[in-house]
Amino acid sequence: MQNAERKCRGFVALLLVGLLFLFAACNGSRELYDLGIVLGIGLDRSAEEGAVDMTLQLASGLQGEPGGGMGGLQSGEAFINYTLPGDVSLSHFRQFKLRMQKEVYLAHNELFVIGEPLARAGIGPYIDFFLRDPELRVSTNILVAKGSAAELLAAEAMLSEYPTLSLSQREDSYPLSGATSRCSLFDFVSAMASECRCATVPMAELQAGADGEPISVFNGLAIFRGDTMIGTLTQEEVSGLLFLTDAVRNGALRFSVDGSVVEVELQRSKTKLCYTVQEDGTADILVTIRSGGRIVSRAGGAAERNSIIRAGETRMQEEMLMTLRRAQELHADIFGFGDAIAKCEPDWWEVHGGNWEANLPRLRFAFDIVLEPGEL
Repeated sequence: MQNAERKCRGFVALLLVGLLFLFAACNGSRELYDLGIVLGIGLDRSAEEGAVDMTLQLASGLQGEPGGGMGGLQSGEAFINYTLPGDVSLSHFRQFKLRMQKEVYLAHNELFVIGEPLARAGIGPYIDFFLRDPELRVSTNILVAKGSAAELLAAEAMLSEYPTLSLSQREDSYPLSGATSRCSLFDFVSAMASECRCATVPMAELQAGADGEPISVFNGLAIFRGDTMIGTLTQEEVSGLLFLTDAVRNGALRFSVDGSVVEVELQRSKTKLCYTVQEDGTADILVTIRSGGRIVSRAGGAAERNSIIRAGETRMQEEMLMTLRRAQELHADIFGFGDAIAKCEPDWWEVHGGNWEANLPRLRFAFDIVLEPGEL
């Protein structure tokens, strides 16, 4: 009887061990060579009515030769670009899969590039479609192309094999350059959900490089109300936006003193905003900035240090005023003023917040700027 029990227990133990091997199997696995690993997505307005040209940039090392009959194919040594018109839907992606003979894999996507004509028409339905994909990361950067997104994704990349990675890394490095802002998919959707805030998205364009080949260059910001692009900021106006949103980490300030050009490298800049609301629906905003740095150029033997500091502080205020005027012209709160006031003055906001866009041009600003540059 005991021997029978031992044999039964041994059989059950062997059965359980065997089941462990079965449970560990990867029944839903996908082989790497079956995947079309997407590094970047470009969306352009199509010549076909109601259609969108979607471009996928894929790492070509594992892709092999593309399937026959694929329209709009561009190939580099490290990447392949596929372009196909459609309506940005599940059937659109299935067309890519059929023609590439690979499954579209979005988990490694680094960048969305939107052509300016499509951005001005509205991109909400396309953003909504991608947000519902469980593979896509909301930290993916967004960029607006001045012209065609497909052409921007095909341009030569500096210090990188992949145009998409080069663009995304440069957008991520904005604190080091002080030349542009960064906008992720999460940032864009958060602005869309805000009652008053407008999103700002970096813009890039193609320019001729030293060898005559087109290269991508960041130049300005696109302003979105909801899902639609309504205007742009120039590079000077971008600097003002960075000051007002406390986003200056390392930038260059260029101005003249007594006819001589001075350049200051800004470091350790800090911006604080103080709001005072009024019963007539307007508000006074005090902008306080404390910025350190160093003087890197004094062409022509510029004037004494105090004159340089005063001229630098004046230039910082001028850049911010340029940006404020542009935002007020467009009735676009790109700074988050409305969100901040709604948080600190909820009763006032409940009464006046519904007319915030109309009240934006009536805001009054005062500046308290201290620039403390050292010598080189």
